[in-house]
Amino acid sequence: NLNLYGICEYESGEWEKITLRECNPKNDVYSVSKSVTSLVTGILIGEGVMSLEDHVTDVLGGLADFPPGWEEVTVEHLLTHTTGHAEGCLDIDSADISNWGFLDYIEVVAKQPLVYAPGKKMCYSDSNFYLLSRMITAKSGRMLQDLVRERILIPMEIMGTAWAVCPKGYAMGATGLFLGVEDMAKLGVLMLHHGNWKGRQLVPAFWTEEMRKKRIVSRHSAQDYYGYGMWRRSDTDASIISGSRGQRIFVFPDREHVVAWQGYTGSAGLGLLINELLQLEKGSLQG
Repeated sequence: NLNLYGICEYESGEWEKITLRECNPKNDVYSVSKSVTSLVTGILIGEGVMSLEDHVTDVLGGLADFPPGWEEVTVEHLLTHTTGHAEGCLDIDSADISNWGFLDYIEVVAKQPLVYAPGKKMCYSDSNFYLLSRMITAKSGRMLQDLVRERILIPMEIMGTAWAVCPKGYAMGATGLFLGVEDMAKLGVLMLHHGNWKGRQLVPAFWTEEMRKKRIVSRHSAQDYYGYGMWRRSDTDASIISGSRGQRIFVFPDREHVVAWQGYTGSAGLGLLINELLQLEKGSLQG
């Protein structure tokens, strides 16, 4: 009874797609966008353009009056949602964005005080990956959406995508990327193969490993850990790329296996489906 549009699966070189409901060819994958932003961050880190130690205010401080504490916030804090916020900010999928008008969204973020010392607590916030989008542009001279298209999507033959942008034209970074379910599965295979796509190293292999490491426990669930833009659980070795309303990519390295699905659904039934998938995966490994 879940409102899923389709499922795409890759296993040991074989692909299969199942269409469950008619839908648009490309749909908003919400926070799956964060993982894509993280991939580009890793590309730039590998090329020496960016660093995990880059400070937000050193790069963006001239664009807004950041309150005290922001001078300690780094790229790593943005990637792990540990900037020091007590609540999320800049969620264009649920907030009334008309309240912000045509402000530079950096000004919207800068109005949010930091309650905790950076690095101490995780508070999931779209503002973190929006700031990453802006830092990527400031450091590289290129828009995030252009880098994604040129460095990842075109080499992987992923076409017809789009990305929601702020009033200044910068990709939101945290959400708003439009992909198909096959595209999601391809991104999972890119992670599975350590950033390599058909013999081309699109993302540094070291970065895909850094992304999936368990770095901080989520306050939402004791089972959930967060890395650099993707999730892990304590009961599986799978890496999980997750977006709201039911977007998921599961990467099972032990079986050369990726499962992705796309839809618009609530979380209750989705949890049952995820647990069923993990049980099936464990049974296959034991068999």
